[in-house]
Amino acid sequence: MMALDEESIRGLCWERGYSGNVLPEDIPRLESSLSGLRQPGDSLAVDYRVTNHQGKLFFLTCVNTLISSDEKGQVIQRIAFDISQHKELESALTRMSFEDSLTGVFNRNKFSLDVMETRQEREQARLGVACFDLNGLKEINDTQGHSVGDALICRTARHISREFAGKVYRIGGDEFVVVDRGVDEHAFRNAVTEVCNHMRADKISVAVGISWSAACCDIKARFDEADKRMYSAKAAFYESRGGRQQSC
Repeated sequence: MMALDEESIRGLCWERGYSGNVLPEDIPRLESSLSGLRQPGDSLAVDYRVTNHQGKLFFLTCVNTLISSDEKGQVIQRIAFDISQHKELESALTRMSFEDSLTGVFNRNKFSLDVMETRQEREQARLGVACFDLNGLKEINDTQGHSVGDALICRTARHISREFAGKVYRIGGDEFVVVDRGVDEHAFRNAVTEVCNHMRADKISVAVGISWSAACCDIKARFDEADKRMYSAKAAFYESRGGRQQSC
């Protein structure tokens, strides 16, 4: 794993109970585990990360057991297991559970989780929420096929992500939500306008609803307000077939 021979490994500095290849942010957790070994036979497990001399990252879980202790120091047995593949699989499964498979943006599961987490916070200041809903997707699916409709959905996701990378959720077949924390109102509204400009240039029609607050607020309340405004814009679009105000 370390890509070193036995002599090189023995030559590493182990004075602190580990070699210097442990990632700095994992050192406090590892040292806490080692300091918990007080009597011979004490054993504690800990997960941490190391890099070999080639820069490759490994995830380890190890069991540290205190064998003996005297005036010269402690003798600790460490049995380490490489769990890198397990961590990679775990990360992939987490990504799949939160990622929309068609567009690559966050999915409804991730949106629901983020909403619940934020609602449990005491306050959320400077929060902007925008809802985007494609106009005419059903008609396109019915007349041109679902592959054309899927391509339209992907183009829409790309346009939104261009201005709001990492803040976009696809919560329905043709509905996207942006949640932007800490942004000022002018910048937020300008970014939404830019999305609409991209959409219009790409001949994509979308109904948009916006909610922004500088005061302590609830993300669910902001979403409900933006969603309501989006549906009003969508109703206006279908009434006039031209859209007005908050329709792209």
